[in-house]
Amino acid sequence: MPAYNALHEERQPLEEGLTRKQDAHEKEAVSKALDRFNGNVTKAAKHLGISRQLLHYKIKNIALKEKTLCNYYKKVICKT
Repeated sequence: MPAYNALHEERQPLEEGLTRKQDAHEKEAVSKALDRFNGNVTKAAKHLGISRQLLHYKIKNIALKEKTLCNYYKKVICKT
C-alpha cells in the first residue's frame, strides 16, 4: 500500500499541470472561435463541433475562473 500512495502523490502535480494546460488550450480555442465569428456563439460552437449550450457553459467557466471573455458573456457574468 505505501508504494501506491507514493506513486499517487507523485502523479498529483503532473495531473494538475495537465489540467492547467487543458484549460489554457480550451480558453484559447474558445477565444479564437468567438473572435473569428465576432462573438456569435452559435457559429463559434458549430466551428468547435460542440453545442451552443456547451459553449455557453465553457465561456461561463472560463469567465468565472479568470474574469475574462466578459465582452462575449455580459448578460450572465459581467453585470455592472
